[in-house]
Amino acid sequence: MTLFVGNYRHSIDEKGRLVLPSRFRTPFEGAGYIAPYEMNVVGIWTVENFERDYEKRFARLHESVEYDERFRNTNFHTYQIEIDKQGRFLLNPQLREMFGLDGEVVFAGNGDHIEVWTPDAYASSIEANVSIFAKTIA
Repeated sequence: MTLFVGNYRHSIDEKGRLVLPSRFRTPFEGAGYIAPYEMNVVGIWTVENFERDYEKRFARLHESVEYDERFRNTNFHTYQIEIDKQGRFLLNPQLREMFGLDGEVVFAGNGDHIEVWTPDAYASSIEANVSIFAKTIA
């Protein structure tokens, strides 16, 4: 499994493209998946990590109506991305609109995937969890 950690800021260009931070690029080998992850977050996975996670999620189908709905709705808004040699990929316009991604974004490594946040949502999340973080590192 590929592991992603750290956070980096980048901007969406005029063509709707993002550039993966250089420390995140190598495992993608030119392709990946992008999908809604949480309420304010878009996730990016390598093909390998996405397929592994997808199999786990697929195995849970029919556990509950709510789970099946989330699974289906996530699939409706999941896209395969092509990443060029400069690390650029097109951020789907629908995801940009749904998550308010415009201008600067924060890439945050979260284990097996990368999260893409608006700077405000990222700052709010960090602020809301600062006490938990302080206890974790103490």
